[in-house]
Amino acid sequence: PDWWLKNNFQLTHETVLNYLLRLREALTPVIDVMQLSSIQKYNNAQWSNYIADLRGTLATFPGKKPAAIRIDQLDRRSLAGEPSDGILIYPLIVHMTYTPMKLSLTREPKYKSVLKNFMKLQYLMMNKPKITPTDRAQLAQLANELEDMEHSGVHRREITVELSSEGFYRTGIRPDISQHALNLVSLVSHLRFHKSLESLEKRLDYSFRDKSLLHQALTHPSYRRTNFGTNQDHFQNSLVSCGPRILEYGDKLQLYKAWRKKGLTKMIQVMSVLPKMHEERSNIYGNERLEFLGDAVIEVISSIHLFFMFPELPEGHLDAYRQAIVQNQHLAELAIRLGIHKFLLYTHSVDFCYDSTFIYARSDAFEALMAAIALDAGLDIVDRIFGAVLFGDEDDIHRVWVKIPPHPLQAQYPNGDRSWATKVPMLKKLPILEEDLGITFKHLRVLARAMTIRKTGFNFYTFGDNQRLEFLGDSLLKYVSTDYLFRHFPRHHEGHLSLLKNSLVNKYTQAAVCSELGLDQYVIRREDNSVLKPPGNGDSDRTGSGKPSPVATSLSAQNQNVKYKADLLEAFVGALFVDKDLVWVERFCQVCFWPRLVEFILKQEWNDAKSKLQQCCLTFRSLHEEPEIAHYKVLDHSGPTNQRTYLVGVYFRGQRLATGKGRSVQQAQMEAAKRALELHQDTFRQLDFQRSVISRRYRQPYIDKMLDHVQNWDERLVDYFIHGDKPGRESEKIVANDSPSNTAADFVQFLRQDPKRKGSDQLKLGETSHSESHSLIQSTASVRSARQSQAFTKSSKDRVCRRSLETGETGGAEMSQSVSECMSEEGEIQDEDEDMNDNETTDDDNETVNSNLGNRSRFRSVPNQNVALKDGRRRGADIESGNSGTKSRYRRSLPSGTLADLFTSRGTR
Repeated sequence: PDWWLKNNFQLTHETVLNYLLRLREALTPVIDVMQLSSIQKYNNAQWSNYIADLRGTLATFPGKKPAAIRIDQLDRRSLAGEPSDGILIYPLIVHMTYTPMKLSLTREPKYKSVLKNFMKLQYLMMNKPKITPTDRAQLAQLANELEDMEHSGVHRREITVELSSEGFYRTGIRPDISQHALNLVSLVSHLRFHKSLESLEKRLDYSFRDKSLLHQALTHPSYRRTNFGTNQDHFQNSLVSCGPRILEYGDKLQLYKAWRKKGLTKMIQVMSVLPKMHEERSNIYGNERLEFLGDAVIEVISSIHLFFMFPELPEGHLDAYRQAIVQNQHLAELAIRLGIHKFLLYTHSVDFCYDSTFIYARSDAFEALMAAIALDAGLDIVDRIFGAVLFGDEDDIHRVWVKIPPHPLQAQYPNGDRSWATKVPMLKKLPILEEDLGITFKHLRVLARAMTIRKTGFNFYTFGDNQRLEFLGDSLLKYVSTDYLFRHFPRHHEGHLSLLKNSLVNKYTQAAVCSELGLDQYVIRREDNSVLKPPGNGDSDRTGSGKPSPVATSLSAQNQNVKYKADLLEAFVGALFVDKDLVWVERFCQVCFWPRLVEFILKQEWNDAKSKLQQCCLTFRSLHEEPEIAHYKVLDHSGPTNQRTYLVGVYFRGQRLATGKGRSVQQAQMEAAKRALELHQDTFRQLDFQRSVISRRYRQPYIDKMLDHVQNWDERLVDYFIHGDKPGRESEKIVANDSPSNTAADFVQFLRQDPKRKGSDQLKLGETSHSESHSLIQSTASVRSARQSQAFTKSSKDRVCRRSLETGETGGAEMSQSVSECMSEEGEIQDEDEDMNDNETTDDDNETVNSNLGNRSRFRSVPNQNVALKDGRRRGADIESGNSGTKSRYRRSLPSGTLADLFTSRGTR
C-alpha cells in the first residue's frame, strides 16, 4: 500500500516483519461486506478495475489450513451456477493449483506399466536384426493405450479451486516474497550446517579452505532432492499455494543430466568423452566420486606405512594388515570416532533403518572426507589426520605409526650406494637402464631389488626379492591413476571412473609398459647372483656389461607371461617412490600411462569383449521375456598342469557362437567372446550403436590422427599430459630436489632432448647416441619405448613454448596462442570456444593430532603446495599443520581445453 511504501524503498527482513505485525492490527477483508450490493451492479470493466490490485496477491484466513493462498482470479458468479435472486454472496477466489505427484498420471501403476513396456519394446526393436510385423503392431497398440490414458483427464495435475472470499483478508504480498521466504529456510539450514561443521574441523585439527568439499563429502547421494531446510511436504505445499502460478526452473534435462548414471546408453556416451586438459570441478551431486578417490588415498597411506614399519614381512602379510585397515566395518568405526555420522546428510528412508546400510554410508563418508582433505591440503594432512584417528589415543603406537623408518638398503648407506655398481656384477647393467629411462637412483640396490624376481632367491646385495616393492607399487599406481581420473573426468560417475582405472592399471597395460621400457631385459636372475664376474663381459663395452643381447631377450621374453611383467613394473614404481618420492611416480605415469587413455576411449577398449557380448545378448530378449545371457563351457584342456591350455566355447540360446583358446579359463573365455563378436558383428546391432557414439562425437580424421599420435607415441601428445594439469611446477620441483648430483636435472634434460634435431656429433662426452640406445631395445617395441623414455624432451624452440604454458603469467588467450604456435597440425579444431571435445560433431550428452614424519616426508604430491619440496635426497620437510597456506587446486584460474588444443594450427584458430 502507498501509505506503507512512502518511506520504505528497500524490502529488508525487518521491514517485511514490521509490515506484517502492523497489518495484523488492522486487517482488511478481501471484500468488504458493505460493498457486496454495489459490487453486483458493476459492469465488467468496473469489476476488472476493482480486482486488478488483488489479482496475484496472497490472501490469508487465520486458523485455516492452508492459512494463505494465492488469488488468481475473483469471480462474482460460480462456475457451478447462478446465485438465487435477492441473496448476496461473496465473490469466489479462484486458485489454480496442482495435485500431488502421487496422484498424477505418471504415478498411476497401469500407466507406468504401459509406458515401461512401450519404451522397452522400442529399445529392443532398435537392436533387433529384423523387425517383425507383430512387433510393429504391438508397439502401435501400446502407443494408443498411452494416448487414451493421457487424454482421459482422470489424473490431471492442473486443477481449479473455488473458495468463498468470506473470511479472507488482504496481505498486499505477492508470490515473490513467498519464494524469498522459502529460500530463507533453506539458506538458514545451510548456514546452520556449515556453522556446526566448525566442531568437526576442531576434531580434525584442520580448517578447510574450500568448505564446499567438506559439504560434498558429508552429502549422501540420497539427499539430492530433499534439501529444503524443513519438511519436504510443507515446503512443496507452501510453494504451490503461495508461490508463482507457473514455476520456471529452466530445462530440467539440463539440470539433472549430470546426475544420471544408469543405463547402457548413458554409459557409452559418457565413456566417449576425452579427458579435460585442466582439472575441473564436477557438477555431479553427492559424495560417490569423493569416496572413489578416498578409497585410493587411504589404501596408499596404509600401504606406505606398513611397507616401512614392517621391513621383514612378506607381501601376503602386508596385504592382510592393509585389508584390516581399509575394510568398511573398520572405517565406519573411525567415522564414529570423528562423529561423522552426526553431520551426515541423507534421506530418512527405510533403507537407513538397517545397520548394514548405515555402516556403508558411514564408511563411504569417511573415505570421502579423506579425499576432500587430500584435495584441499594434500596427502601430508590426510596422513596426519588418519594416523591421529587410527592410533591417536595410544601414544606409543601412534609414535611408531608416525615415525617412518628408512628402507633397510637406505639405512645401510644413507649417502647412496652407487659405488657398488662397479664392484658387483649383478649391478653393472642397471646404469644402462637408468640412462635409457633418464632416471638416476641414489640407492642403486633399491632398483636392483625391484629387478630381482622371486626365483632368484635371497642375496646379500638386495636383501630379498621384489614382491614387497610390488605391493607398494600397486597401491601407488592405483592412487595416482585415481587422482588423475577424478580431476580430469568431471562428467564421469564413480562407476565410469572405475572402468577407466581398470583399463589403466590392469596387468595387460602394465605388461605393455614393461615391455616398451625394456624392464624385463634387466631382471636379476640366479646366475647373476654371484661375486665372480661372468666370462666375456668386458668393462669397456657398455652393451656387454650385463645387458642381454636382443636375440636372447626376444627368446626369453616368449616365456614371460603377462603377470610376470606387470609385477615387475609395479616393483619398479615402488622402487622409484622409495628412492625418490611421489612426484617422480606421478611424472612416470604422466608419460607412460595417461596417453593410453586416448586409445582406450576412442577404441572403446575399456569395454572388454565379454562385457560387449553380454550387452549384445541382452538386446535379443522379447518384451515379456527374462533376459538371456551368454554361457561359457570348457570343451577341452591339454598340456601339463603348469602349462595347460584350455578350449572354451561360448553359447547363446543353445547355439555355440565361437570357441577360444588360452593359458587360463578366463583368457580362453575372453578369446571366445572376441571371436564371437567378429563372426556375428552383422547380427549384433548394439555394436554399431556403440561405434556410432564415437563417430558422432568426433570426426573420423581427428580419430585417425589421434590414434596415430598414440601409436607413434608423439611427444606433443605426451607433453599434453605432463603440462596440461600442473604447468610449471613439477619440473621446477624435480630440478630443485636433486641439484647436488644433478640427478633430476639430468632426468629432465634427458627427457627434453629432441631425437629429430640432436645428432650424434652433438652428444655430450660419454653419452650414447640415440641410434645406439634405440638398438639396445629393439626387441621390445623399440620405437615406442624410445619415444616414451624421451617423452619429456623438447628442443630450444619447444622450451619457449613450454615456459608460456608453465609460468601461468599469460592469460588463456595467450596460452592458447602459444600452444597453437608450437603445435602445428592442420585441420582439427573448428571452433575456438569449444570446451570438452573440440572435435565433437553433435551435442548429445553435453550433458584430521599434530605430528610429523621425522625425516620421511613422502607424501609430496605435485598438485599440492602445502609442503615445500626442498632437497629430495634428504627429504627433511616436516608435515605442516592443518592450517598451512595451501591453495586449493580447484581455485586456480586455468584455461580450459582438450587434447585437440595441441594439434591446432594457428590459422585454424
